[in-house]
Amino acid sequence: MFLIVFLLTLSRLQAIEPGGYDRKPDLKAQSEIVGSRIVFRYGFKDLNGEYQEWSWEDDYEKLRGLGEQFGVRTKDVSTDPGAKLFQKHPLVGVIPDYGKLVALYQGTVVEIHRHWSKTVEAQKLSRRQSIDLLLRFLQDYPYGIPPSKIGERYIGGLLVPPMSLEAGWADCDSKSLLLATVLSFDPYFRNKMAMILVPGHALLGIEMPVQSYDETYEYQNRNFVVAEPTGLGRTPFGRKNSPYSKLLAIIPLIGPAISDVPGTAAVSSGGLQALTEADCPDEGLLVEFFSNVEKAKVQACMLKVGTEFIKHGPLLKYDPSGAPKEKERYNRGVKI
Repeated sequence: MFLIVFLLTLSRLQAIEPGGYDRKPDLKAQSEIVGSRIVFRYGFKDLNGEYQEWSWEDDYEKLRGLGEQFGVRTKDVSTDPGAKLFQKHPLVGVIPDYGKLVALYQGTVVEIHRHWSKTVEAQKLSRRQSIDLLLRFLQDYPYGIPPSKIGERYIGGLLVPPMSLEAGWADCDSKSLLLATVLSFDPYFRNKMAMILVPGHALLGIEMPVQSYDETYEYQNRNFVVAEPTGLGRTPFGRKNSPYSKLLAIIPLIGPAISDVPGTAAVSSGGLQALTEADCPDEGLLVEFFSNVEKAKVQACMLKVGTEFIKHGPLLKYDPSGAPKEKERYNRGVKI
């Protein structure tokens, strides 16, 4: 059994007592400050029910500084720089500007994205399954309700990604924001997400083909399939934890282009990088051409068999902007 390991070196956020704290006893949630670094180790059960552990480290002062950018410190929001990360919704009132938060904190979840994309590729998961994998990670992540204020800083009960990671727990809107920030690296998801607010709860919606039994919310002729990152019940993509009959707001997220934050370039398209000759097996040749179908560049490993060349090894498709978007693999002309 894997025991939950609590924070070995308490930081300011780690010492905050969350409300409604809950976690699974057989999984790991650990962070430790070592010098100027903070080291994370989180264990969860994947789609096959097998234990996975994702570990990484980051600059502690950098994460702390980014986290402290969120929140309002004065009553006069017109002079408080933190106010720019909030917005006024006509029905709900003043709420966090989730789109700006995704852009600001994208660089703090680089390593989570790396672990996710590597697992997706290793297990050959579909797009829907890739979402379910992230949901499993977040559903197993300890749950806790944040306070409305930290010191003199009003945060409205939301932990932004670096704060969630430092604290070692998160609630529904904090987990939904973390989910959206990780997905924002993927060109497919970047502008297909929305925060869905219902009384006392929040979840993420993702615009993609609807399958039977999917629960959706409609906004301006767009259907958002629900993604529920909260709860110990491991709710699958497309299902909610409860009916949530009353809807407060749907807030589409306009995802950022991949930022220039150091370390994000290699994961700008789901961890995909340009192919090299070393990627081609069995004396394969790397070729590059413009595809009239894709309307963009394609790289492919080719093998000469007799007088013909066939696909053998990885094939990488690019989007029109020149960024890698999709990877396939072939074995002597057969897609695998």
